[in-house]
Formats: sequence, structure tokens, C-alpha cells
Amino acid sequence: MTIKKTPLQSRRDAINWTAYVLQAVDKARKTKNIVFLDVGRTQTAFILQDALTTMALQGDEAAWNVEVRVHTLH
Repeated sequence: MTIKKTPLQSRRDAINWTAYVLQAVDKARKTKNIVFLDVGRTQTAFILQDALTTMALQGDEAAWNVEVRVHTLH
């Protein structure tokens, strides 16, 4: 059984993922090192990678130093 998310829950999830990405980019900018984002689903990894690529193409060079790693159970 799947539970349908309300618009408020979806908005909260989007805000949380946005904050996760922005914190990683900020850390990469400050430390000049590669920062890893660990996620549990492939779909989430694609979404985050797309956001990072968009940021990098818009001129945020620190976004190139953030890598997304997928850790699945299977």
C-alpha cells in the first residue's frame, strides 16, 4: 500500500533536499575538497546530480566538487 503525499509534505521534502545540496556545495566551496552526498535510491541520485550539474553550468564552480554516491540495500 502506498501513501499519497500531501502537497505540504512534498514541499518540505523538496526544501530538505535543496538544503542538503546547498550545504554540500557551500562546504566544497570553503574546503576546496570533494564532498560526497550519500543517498539510498537511484532516482534520488539522478535528481541531485541534475541539480548539481545545473548549478555548475550556471557558473557555480564548487558544484563540480560535489559527488553523489548511491548506497542501495540490494
